[in-house]
Amino acid sequence: MHKSLLRISLVSGEPLEGKAENLKIINPEGEHLILSTKKGEHAVRLDLIKKVVEL
Repeated sequence: MHKSLLRISLVSGEPLEGKAENLKIINPEGEHLILSTKKGEHAVRLDLIKKVVEL
């Protein structure tokens, strides 16, 4: 999934689209997917991801 273009749906219903950059553990929150989007980098907690589609 590294460097793949992804469309992510969060459990909150919010959609995100961007390139997977890395996985990172952010204490105490847990493991995050670092996603590069048009608006900058986002750290998305893995347990908040509902669906991932590779574009």
